[in-house]
Amino acid sequence: MYPDNTNYEPLTPEQIRELQQLTPAQQQEWRDRQVEKLNREIYQSGETASIATAVLTAKPDPLREKSERELQKDILTAVQSSRFSSASLAQIARYNAIPVDVVEAIAQQLAGDYLGRDLERLEFENISKQIQKIEANEKDAGIRDYKLSKLAKRHGLNRRTMMECYSKSLCSASMVRSKPIGEFLAEHLQQETKYLVHGWIPQGITLMLHGDGGTGKRC
Repeated sequence: MYPDNTNYEPLTPEQIRELQQLTPAQQQEWRDRQVEKLNREIYQSGETASIATAVLTAKPDPLREKSERELQKDILTAVQSSRFSSASLAQIARYNAIPVDVVEAIAQQLAGDYLGRDLERLEFENISKQIQKIEANEKDAGIRDYKLSKLAKRHGLNRRTMMECYSKSLCSASMVRSKPIGEFLAEHLQQETKYLVHGWIPQGITLMLHGDGGTGKRC
């Protein structure tokens, strides 16, 4: 119960004790704040419901759908047929007044859905090839660092981040896969080994024994 006996939301015992300590004017001020808060919540919930209703009941816009289909077609064409897809995507973004990163995200999704291609992986592989070429051909450390910095800038990357990703890729490519002992033995011990001295001297090998004189090598 509120101070004026108006039913809104039940008060806790602690709230009731606090209200009893207030003056009538303070109690009225508190009630006014609660009423204002309740009205604001009702208004906001009604506004949200109106927006949701408008979205759900909105009629399809044929012109908008056509423009979206044409945009997707242009992006797919740029990805599939252009040698410089990044430049083509940038042109599409400027023509349609869309941020480049949005067009690139759309291209990534469309290429995966319709072409089975991961554009980000292809871009990284291309960057890795260029890094390898720069490091192999440029002996001058200054020119090498300059070209690597320019390469990172062209792709909108930080040079340190680019080189860290490249190093991690090299480590992953050169990583040796561990094998279960059964698989290892099946590969390397397919035939039974015959020994002259079991576990020490196999048959069919050339062996040299060395040691101090008089220790019994001729025995």
